[in-house]
Amino acid sequence: MSEQNDANQLRAYVVVGRTPASAIFGADEEMAITYRYGECEPAEVVFRTRYLDKGYEVPVPEDLWVEARGKAMGLIPAAEMLANGARDLATIISVSVNASMGKIDIELAFDATPGVQEHEYFQSFVPEKNLTVVPGRKIDCRATAALVSALTPHSDRERIMRAISQYSLALEYWSPGSELLCVAHLFMGIEALKSVALKQHLHETGLTKEQLGERWGYQQDRRKSIDQYLDHEVRMRILHGGDTESHQKAKYVSDNFEHGFRNFGDLRPKAREVVVATARHLRTAIVRLAGVDAEVRDLLLAPPFDTPRGPLKLTKYLWGQLLGDTGNLAAEGQQYPICHWKSSLGKVVRNEDGGYSFSPTETFTMSLGSGVRFKPGRFEVWDGSCVQEVPRSPVQSSTS
Repeated sequence: MSEQNDANQLRAYVVVGRTPASAIFGADEEMAITYRYGECEPAEVVFRTRYLDKGYEVPVPEDLWVEARGKAMGLIPAAEMLANGARDLATIISVSVNASMGKIDIELAFDATPGVQEHEYFQSFVPEKNLTVVPGRKIDCRATAALVSALTPHSDRERIMRAISQYSLALEYWSPGSELLCVAHLFMGIEALKSVALKQHLHETGLTKEQLGERWGYQQDRRKSIDQYLDHEVRMRILHGGDTESHQKAKYVSDNFEHGFRNFGDLRPKAREVVVATARHLRTAIVRLAGVDAEVRDLLLAPPFDTPRGPLKLTKYLWGQLLGDTGNLAAEGQQYPICHWKSSLGKVVRNEDGGYSFSPTETFTMSLGSGVRFKPGRFEVWDGSCVQEVPRSPVQSSTS
């Protein structure tokens, strides 16, 4: 058959993408998954971490690399299908390891059909970045594969995947100062799971909706229908694990953010108070509702996977004093007094568990006005990939 006559036939394509990620596969590990995106043909998707020799004691883990192979009618449909399928799987990986897995960008796409002379080809320029941080958390391939396998035949897969996507998006914003966006996505993930959690609870208890409503205190003279009442109670009792405070504050933040009832400045403090708890409740619900076995569930909900990690980021602060009796603190030709600051990797170490640790090297050069000098105070380095849980105020009680 000629290539012209074969124009309407499926052809084989390869799509390769990469992204910075906050978790890694081991140097000798990869995860290969057969995955069907929507109604498309099944595709083979392989995830691995790229390691670079940068002159340290060990090769340095850098980007998450993805290679997807499948059949499609053309290069563009293949790129869309294979990249979106890989992105779906990356969100599941992000929930499993509880870390940002980035936003996969296509770098290469090409026709790999055997027996033909012409092959469509596409490449996107992806600049190499200077390494200043190293991802350290190691992905548990067995637990992640178990989560993927549990979701594939799940009767409520679509709803659970929506919740997974929302959780993954929250991880992409996970850093101090972005708690409002995180809570908005997390609460949408909670909303996606209401019907799944209710159905599973009814199945486990053998109750009808009416019987469950009665057990949970529903009264027919209320303005809420039983479905509305159960929506609220499932969200609070099951998905938030009975944590009334985080449920109320997260709902308040989500509703007012979505509908524009409050200014962002009014919502940020409440979002900061509940973002960690809301993330914990949603991820716990996803893992439990997915139906993985108890061993995998306990592993995924235990340290280090119980702590979310956002995109790799070190936040660094230099404190001190400018000394000098002068009217111009800035150097000639500059608007402000400034420190020219260069950061690089000083040391990279592979830990016993297969993860990585590193230490940065900083070089400071002050650019100041004539007669002005800098008196160093302190230098701080903070993990910008983590959000600390705000301690809750103790419950006030009184005695009579």
